[in-house]
Amino acid sequence: MKLFSAACLGAALLIVTTLGSYYWDLYHRADEYDAAFIKADEASAAAAELAGTDYTLGVGVKNYDMCHQFEGSKLDFDSHWKLAFQFNAIIYAMFSGLIVCSFAGLIYSQLFQLVLSCMQVTQVAHFVGVILTGVFRFNSSGKTCSAATAQYAVARADMGDLVHTWAEDGDLLRQLFICQCVLFVPFCLCTCMGMFRGKTAGEMAKERGLAAEADDDYLRTYA
Repeated sequence: MKLFSAACLGAALLIVTTLGSYYWDLYHRADEYDAAFIKADEASAAAAELAGTDYTLGVGVKNYDMCHQFEGSKLDFDSHWKLAFQFNAIIYAMFSGLIVCSFAGLIYSQLFQLVLSCMQVTQVAHFVGVILTGVFRFNSSGKTCSAATAQYAVARADMGDLVHTWAEDGDLLRQLFICQCVLFVPFCLCTCMGMFRGKTAGEMAKERGLAAEADDDYLRTYA
């Protein structure tokens, strides 16, 4: 029973770590892109101060969510993609930690109840994350960003590819959203079955331990 539980939890862990790795990569790209433009903005402000001219930080600076260099984009344009990347990455990191704790629960069954409660709360956030991803990818702003073929470069990336486009990121986000929708129910089944079987196995082991202890007490009493 514990082996079955471990197999289910292992399948769930594979799902969340794979999806999480892609979302962390996308988030790191966006964050590094924004950091570079913030640094350039601060340098421009310092140069303006030395020259004795006025300069307001943040004015005219386009961040990742504004699809910089895309023809026709406006300063009030915001795709919210970075938020979707970060939110999903954090959720899957939380799931990974909870599932690892579930493996420990196969040895210490008392952990299962605590992990189960946390898993239920995280599952609600997971559902919200899937909805947000779909909204931000397929609304008008998301479709506009997905059409931006301008390239941007980053110095560091989790997957090793340093040159990207918003069209590429939009396509990857679309694929991730489809995977989340397809795997949502299987993931829930894997975690529920793994947790249920593991908890049941722990309770049975505890009952056997109590029964054995009662037998020992009986023998010591009437021996």
